[in-house]
Amino acid sequence: MRRPPSPWVMAWRHFVRQRLSSVVLTVSLSLALACGALIVNLQKILRDRYDSIPTSVQAVIGPKAGGAELLLGSLHNEIWDIGVMPENLYQTLARGADLHFEDGRNVSSRELTQAVVPLLRAGKIGETPVFGTTEEFGRLLLSGQKQTSLTPNANPELVLGADWQKHRDFQIGQELDVSVDQGTDRKIKIGAFLPIQGNAFDQSALLPLATAQQWWVASHKPHPIWGSHVLSAVLLQLPPSAFPPLSSLINDRSVSKAIWVASEVAKVKRISGSTASLGGLVVVVVFLLVGFAVIGMLSIRAETQQLSIATLQALGFSRLWIAKWLLGEAVLVGLCAGLVSLLLEFLGWEILQTSLNDTWLLNAQKSPTDYGLVAAGVVFAILASGWPIWRLTQTRIHQELKSS
Repeated sequence: MRRPPSPWVMAWRHFVRQRLSSVVLTVSLSLALACGALIVNLQKILRDRYDSIPTSVQAVIGPKAGGAELLLGSLHNEIWDIGVMPENLYQTLARGADLHFEDGRNVSSRELTQAVVPLLRAGKIGETPVFGTTEEFGRLLLSGQKQTSLTPNANPELVLGADWQKHRDFQIGQELDVSVDQGTDRKIKIGAFLPIQGNAFDQSALLPLATAQQWWVASHKPHPIWGSHVLSAVLLQLPPSAFPPLSSLINDRSVSKAIWVASEVAKVKRISGSTASLGGLVVVVVFLLVGFAVIGMLSIRAETQQLSIATLQALGFSRLWIAKWLLGEAVLVGLCAGLVSLLLEFLGWEILQTSLNDTWLLNAQKSPTDYGLVAAGVVFAILASGWPIWRLTQTRIHQELKSS
């Protein structure tokens, strides 16, 4: 007597035979998995965006702009068009000149600040800004580790953060093109890499300040008041007690703006926290909608198979054999949906980066492909097959055959 086919083989044959409904089921589930994975990935990157802001900088001075733009543009390597500020404010703080407050006090800036570091955006490499700065950046902001030179010389070189070597495989001596603001490129060699910091400084691209000023003058019209003596921002190390009087002086009596980094980070985290919660809710809603759709389609398929199932039972096939068949078909749907979702997630990430054209998203390192999507697809489909399998236990053979 011929042996009955394996229920798993039967599941594959039926899956292929019902190709239209199988494709619809697979695509529906894979879209839900891919959308969920994209939203979860974005939430993680959004959290990491603010967690990677260096804690060695307590305050930032820059042009009159929004606090978040100033924070992310100066400390997170994002390109924000926030304008420029006068260089003389940096010079005043750097040389320890007296500051004159409204209450009549004269206080040396050396008593307020522990480090004063200038930044001038000279161009960009891809979507990463290239800043000109001084050796003060390395000496005081990088935790006292062995530093690299940012002293201007006859052949200025680029100093890059550790991620450029670790993730992009750049090497010392390699020549890169830096795009300046007027669309021209300048070639410059990599001179050194910064030590690993574990924050956004690992993605920095730095030049000697004198070189950056030369590039800026060549690619910009002089400012009508300050000429070429401008900066993009000034980074400060200072105790919390020194910030209120300094910020009051700068914000109220100058054309620049001072922000306290911790306060601005807290603000943007609150906003991003609300966005992340909304994203989580969207993921749940999407899965619920698709889940009900998948359960409905599997149930309809099971209903149309009632006569076939009753016939198989009449021929001696056990309920367990038929349950394995239905379960195997659900596993096939979940497995195919999981594999397709990996491709959809990859394509979706590329489209998302390109369409939003946001520098932080373009530079963000996406998490490695999550093969848990495949497992999630299988588990989801198995759970959705629970209702059809339960209906199997209610099938009455004689009644189904008589009604047919």
